[in-house]
Amino acid sequence: MANFITAQQVRNVTQVSGEADGSLIEPFIITGQDKYLRQFLGDEFYTDLKAAIPSPTAAEATLIDDYITPYLCWVTLSEALPRIRTRVHNGGVFQRTSQDTAPVDQKAFDREIGWAKETFASYQSIMERFLDDNATDYPLWKKCKSNPTRSVVIIA
Repeated sequence: MANFITAQQVRNVTQVSGEADGSLIEPFIITGQDKYLRQFLGDEFYTDLKAAIPSPTAAEATLIDDYITPYLCWVTLSEALPRIRTRVHNGGVFQRTSQDTAPVDQKAFDREIGWAKETFASYQSIMERFLDDNATDYPLWKKCKSNPTRSVVIIA
C-alpha cells in the first residue's frame, strides 16, 4: 500500500536536507502514519483514505494534499530526529560523524524536537477544524469523532 507522503515531501516541507537519504526517512513516515495519523483519524477513516491514495476523490485529495501532507511531514521529522543519527549494523549501534559537520548540543537538539512536535500539533488542529467544518464530505470523520478511544496528540 502507498504511503500518504514521500521522503521528498518531508525534505520540501521541513528542514531535512535535500541530501538526506530517502531510505532513512521512509521508516519514520510509516511510523508517523501508524502511530499518529491512524490514531487521529480512527482505523476505518484511515484505511479508507489510504486505499484512495492512487485515485482520490476531490475531497480526499484536498484532505491529503492540504492537511495530511504537512501534518505527516512534521510528524515524520519529530519521529526521525531522535533516531536518525544512529545506525544499527551487525556489530552494534553506531553514530555517523562527518569531517565538515558537528552535532548540536542536547539543548539545541531538544529544542528542534520540541519545535517539530509543536508544528505537527498545530497542523493537527488545523486539520481537525477543516474536518469539522466539512464533515458532510467526510462521513467517517463524524463516526471517528464519536469514538471514545480516538487519540488526539497534545503537546505540553
